[in-house]
Amino acid sequence: MNATLASLLLSILLASCVVDASCTRKLDVKRKCLKKCNSNSDCRGRKKKCFCDGDCGMSCVRHNRKCKEVLSILHGAVDVKPYNRFNAKARYSCDEGYTLNGPDVRVCRGDGKWGLTAPSCEIEGKCPPPPHISHAKPDSLPGRKYFNVGDRIYYSCEIGYDPEGFSIIACLDNGLWTKHTIKCNPKACPDPGHIHNGVRQVGDFVYMSKVNFTCNEGYQLHGSQSLKCNSSGKWEGVKPHCLPIKCPLLKNPSNGEVVYWNRNRKYIKKNLISLKYGDKATFNCMRGFEIKGDRERICSANERWSGESARCAIVDCGYPGHVPHGMITSPIKTTFGVKLTFRCANRSTHKGHMAITCQENGRWDHSPPLCLKQCTVPKVRHAKVYTSHNDNVGIVQYFNHDNYVVISCKKGYALENRHKKKSFCNNGTWEDLPSCVPAPCARRPPSLENLESGVMRFNSNQHGAEAKYECFSGFILKGHPTVKCQKGRWVGHRPRCIPIVCEQPGGIRNGLVYLVGKMGRYKYEEYTNRRRHTDQLEFECNSGYKLQGPRGTTCINGKWSPDKSSFPKCVPKMHPLFIGYQGKRKFHTFF
Repeated sequence: MNATLASLLLSILLASCVVDASCTRKLDVKRKCLKKCNSNSDCRGRKKKCFCDGDCGMSCVRHNRKCKEVLSILHGAVDVKPYNRFNAKARYSCDEGYTLNGPDVRVCRGDGKWGLTAPSCEIEGKCPPPPHISHAKPDSLPGRKYFNVGDRIYYSCEIGYDPEGFSIIACLDNGLWTKHTIKCNPKACPDPGHIHNGVRQVGDFVYMSKVNFTCNEGYQLHGSQSLKCNSSGKWEGVKPHCLPIKCPLLKNPSNGEVVYWNRNRKYIKKNLISLKYGDKATFNCMRGFEIKGDRERICSANERWSGESARCAIVDCGYPGHVPHGMITSPIKTTFGVKLTFRCANRSTHKGHMAITCQENGRWDHSPPLCLKQCTVPKVRHAKVYTSHNDNVGIVQYFNHDNYVVISCKKGYALENRHKKKSFCNNGTWEDLPSCVPAPCARRPPSLENLESGVMRFNSNQHGAEAKYECFSGFILKGHPTVKCQKGRWVGHRPRCIPIVCEQPGGIRNGLVYLVGKMGRYKYEEYTNRRRHTDQLEFECNSGYKLQGPRGTTCINGKWSPDKSSFPKCVPKMHPLFIGYQGKRKFHTFF
């Protein structure tokens, strides 16, 4: 059939789709059916239509649904129309001499699968090997491929299974076996019953099944943990029972005893033979002894006591440790009740208890004493040492621990840390012993006698620091320029700043010299004293003379500026007789 014919048949099928009242969905359908429908309107989507889908009845099926290609069969043929589409039919036929074993027609279903099981072609007049039946064996010879018409096969059940139904099948002339009804059911075992103080875990009471037993807490299983139903319908194994878990009594340790308690912490008398699961044993020791091992043990599920065996050992406080500068004077024993006594070495004092006792709790009642060495008189350079009572040490040679001395520095020296003048004796060593260093200068260095002539500068008043003197301009330093702080005082002579003066310049011929002051100018006589720095002189000529040179001079750092060699001169004035012209040129004539 070509593609055109297939499309034509599909169009006819879709056009004639009407609800078939006889096509109903069966109750025992063994496949998953598509959506149920009565008309095309019940189906969603354009590609789904309401078709009769075999035992699923009217269902929404895609109109282009396809099934996989049908496989050919040995010694036969299959014809599919239309090709592998929904509702296509596969018709089977066998070659000559063979007969069909199975359905002759299969239909492509709406789920895309072919219905029924593919048949096979068997030789005519022969039957294939008998069908397999679970837990049953045929009496035919193994390996035989074909059986003749009329041959009979008898099935027998395996051991542990009982037959139900007809156990004989026969080969028919169509090459098929008659339908068998035999079933092999497992043999049943009776209910094994329950156990006291325990539980069972069980399924079916049939051949090969098991029943497992467990006991409640505090009980132990005696017998088989599980029973198995055998081929004879009987249980294999001994039905168990649950007995209480018991632990034997424990022996009292030397210098101690055992006390028993139940789970509710109630005391149990000692006249028992054994104790139950969960009971506790507590060990107590006599005074002066202590438990080594587990103080409390519990009766466990394995009928044994938990933990390790306990014993009572005498209390031992252990060696209290070495005492520096001291010794133990009593016999050295460290067990309960023993008393140790101590003694400190010469030139030492003690702190604490000189005797200690080992207690019941395994500890000494006190720590060993401390033997603390004395200190000798400290030697401090440039200082005197005094006792805590402000007395000179004198003949005192040793100081006890925690005693202190006071350090007082000699003249010219001071404490390096002025807040620290005490030192304490600590086990033979002086702690933070003060030291004396050259003292700083308490006062400022001396200033210049005339503060307007110069300045004194210094940065520190510590020992070794220097103060420097400097003169202002117009003054010269006389003396050493520095003084130095030495052990609390400034060493050196204070210098002086002497004014710098200019020598008498003398007068000028045919003129006068004036001294310029703040209030004006004054006639400067040749016999006047020397002039100081910044003093000024002015020159003026007598009548009939004029000044030739600078009008004045200034005293600068002991020299006149301009200097004497540049001082001016007074020269006579000259008067013109007449003024004449020579052409456009003007000239004067003097006499």
